[in-house]
Formats: sequence, C-alpha cells, structure tokens
Amino acid sequence: MDFYLYQFYQLFFKKNASYYTKYLRNELTRLTRVFARENVSIIELPDSLQKGTANGGVFAFLHFGNFFLSGAALCEKLGLEYTAIASRVNMQFMTEEEHAFWEMVHANASTCYSRKLFFTSDYPKSMIDWVKVGKYLGVAMDVDEQGKRNKRTSFEFLGKTVFLQTSAARIAKIARKPLIPMTIIFCPIRRRHELFLGNPIEVNSVVNASCQVLKSIEEIIKGREYQFFHDIHQTFQSAH
Repeated sequence: MDFYLYQFYQLFFKKNASYYTKYLRNELTRLTRVFARENVSIIELPDSLQKGTANGGVFAFLHFGNFFLSGAALCEKLGLEYTAIASRVNMQFMTEEEHAFWEMVHANASTCYSRKLFFTSDYPKSMIDWVKVGKYLGVAMDVDEQGKRNKRTSFEFLGKTVFLQTSAARIAKIARKPLIPMTIIFCPIRRRHELFLGNPIEVNSVVNASCQVLKSIEEIIKGREYQFFHDIHQTFQSAH
C-alpha cells in the first residue's frame, strides 16, 4: 500500500485519532499563509465577512482539526486582520523537545497572522481593544490550564455534558462585536481542509451565545471526532 492510500485508510476508514495527531503535528511545522492558500477551502462565508465589509469580531472555536491553520486562511484568503489567544501555561510541564515544538508553532502562527499571538497571561484589555477597532480575535472555548481555576460553564455537546469557558462570548460582548462560530475539518478524500464560518451572533447572554456556537460546531464535526486535539468529554467533564 502506497503512502497516500495508507493515509486515506487511517483517516477515512479507521478514523484513527493517533494517526491524525501525527498528521497534524507534521502540518504545524509547515504552517504558512501559502500553505493556507493552497490547502484550505472556505465552505461557508457570511456576508459580513466578505472582503471590504469586515468590521471586527470574535471567532469562537474548539481545538479540532488544524485550528492554527484557520487563522492563516482568514488572513490570506479573506484579508482579515486576525490573531488568536494561545496559552503557555501547560508548556512548563512538557519535555524540552515538546516545549520547543509548541514554541515553534506559536512563532509560525505569529508570522502568519496580522500580529503576534496574544497569550492568556496578557492583559485582557489589549485583546478587547484589538477587537473594538474592527479586527478579529480567535478564542478557543476548550482550554485546560493546569494549576489555574478558570471558570467553566456546563453545556450539552455531542450527547454529553462538558464544562467550557465563555471567554470568547465575554470578549465579544464587552467589545460590542459579534461572536462567530469557526470550525476547520480535514477531508481525506480531497486532501484539503474545509473552513466553516457560522453566522455572526449578537451577544446578549454569554451562555446563550456560547451555546449557539457549540450547536453550530456540533453539526459539522459529527462523525469526525477523531480530529479533536484532545478527548473533549474526558478533559472537560468537571467545572474545574
């Protein structure tokens, strides 16, 4: 069996999470805007995100698929001014090799995006100000930082209860900008990534808005759970 057929077998038929993780890590070493241009198809695009009409907002996503690649595609294919919030907290518990790998990924993303990444340790006002002036911020809802007691809210997701942060919705509400569901999946048949951008949500209630985001994402990823970065139900089964 040649490499492509083996890859297709592992991802399409076996839905092999371990193999997908290896595939993802390999791609992250090649994260560039050119890679995004050549390997990402935008499947859904709200009118408000068409070139020339963008006015800022918060993209809410889960650690699913090549989530770093999403931002590179937003910058390269839509011309949005975008960056994301990342975390360094868990890196202190990693091996030296693993630590170096994620430092490299963060550096690659900062090069692809419109400005360097924000980190969870940064002052929140700088992130809010970024959105307020009409730019875009990516915020993951499934963040687990060892030793930190981040507040989580319960949601129903893929048939089970999960406890996730509402930071994305809170930033959008404070900045008075929309919350936008974002999901990227890998299609083994086409050997491309498909980026789905949901309709913008006006945030009145951070919980209700977050729930809408999860429902939008859930519809897209069903049957492809092997592309999660972690076991979402196991990792987020409690409020802390």
